[in-house]
Amino acid sequence: MRFLFIVTSYWAYGELAIACEFAKRLVKEGGQVHFLVPPTHQKTMNSWGFGFTTLFVKSRALNVILLKDIESSFRPQAVILADFLNYNFCEEHYGLTYNDLAVFSGKIGTFDDFDWMQTKDCMDTYGFRAKRFSEIDVRKYGFSLCPCPLVNPGDGDREETFFYRLIDRKLPFSLDKTNEYKKSLGIPTERKMILFTNAVWQDNYKKYDDVKEFVNVNQTIFWYLMECLAKKYTIICIGKESFYKKSNENIIFIDSVPPDVFDRYILATDLFLSRNIISTSLARAVLSGIPCVCIQNSLRFKRNANGEINVTIPYRNDFVNEQLNKLQRSYKYRMFPVGWYYFLQNIYDNNPYFDTFCQVEQFDIEHTVNTITSLLENRNAYDKLRSKLTQYETILNKLPNIAEISYQIIGGSER
Repeated sequence: MRFLFIVTSYWAYGELAIACEFAKRLVKEGGQVHFLVPPTHQKTMNSWGFGFTTLFVKSRALNVILLKDIESSFRPQAVILADFLNYNFCEEHYGLTYNDLAVFSGKIGTFDDFDWMQTKDCMDTYGFRAKRFSEIDVRKYGFSLCPCPLVNPGDGDREETFFYRLIDRKLPFSLDKTNEYKKSLGIPTERKMILFTNAVWQDNYKKYDDVKEFVNVNQTIFWYLMECLAKKYTIICIGKESFYKKSNENIIFIDSVPPDVFDRYILATDLFLSRNIISTSLARAVLSGIPCVCIQNSLRFKRNANGEINVTIPYRNDFVNEQLNKLQRSYKYRMFPVGWYYFLQNIYDNNPYFDTFCQVEQFDIEHTVNTITSLLENRNAYDKLRSKLTQYETILNKLPNIAEISYQIIGGSER
């Protein structure tokens, strides 16, 4: 069986990681895989070890030739888009359109990370509804692969939709062995460690005045929280330093690292912290049994002409309130800084995955610190999350494996 994966998002690595996880299991089943990716992903592809072809930026003619060449030389039995939403709008960057997929003789499909049939009617970005997305029909891209998490596997059977386990290889995490990994990485062992990742795309937001204002205030409050936690714990941030410029010996910044090195940091951590509830790194940490906390915001307001707001700010922290007073507008988010609070609501409701880690409010500093401290210091708090994870694992174990899904996709043809 031969599968081609097409990746068109040049700044987001989550979709690429989901595709690579799937491809890795296909190879174990004897399948052949090939990737078509933006030039920004070459380093990542080399680390995974898959064969790949690189797209040409701003060159429709060359990219169409690439599609024809891959069909001629590889003849994929299935062509899977890593992200149909991004492909739907990639004509500006690569000149490719939906109709160009007709060059392939194999079945066309896509990863549907957010169960688009459930969520498409309300994609909120920066607090506003993005109307153009609701008109996109995922069904025109063929079959759908819905990874769990994030998609709720209990939402029922649908035609040409395959719910599957996102990750089959859990990391061998143990709270009693984190110090061994800290030592190997040169991290102090006398303090517990919090791991946080900072993605490039989180700095590539729309620079509207009120959005910049909101992002800056959120960043200021977030790093205030980090400094509070750094008084007692070691904070490791993998990724860009970006907003935070202060010197703090207990907040350590590390550039992006290969997947195998990142795994060592995951195994060394005592708690994983995220501001992106759909993060694949968060999902992997959760499923490996690591205590996890995700920060979101459900405070929404807009000042009127008199500078007044129509909600009561419930937080009692003077620093937070001082920062919030600078805002003309506050929007909700589950994925900082884009938003997607309402967009994700349908797959959030009654989804057992969201019981397996803690969710806290960005502006409720005291509750957030208490939640993190409880997970780091109170074994009972951690055990409660592990119990929820065990229940969720029971659900995941009932999903079809990659061999079963791939056989259904290619209709029992040559494997």
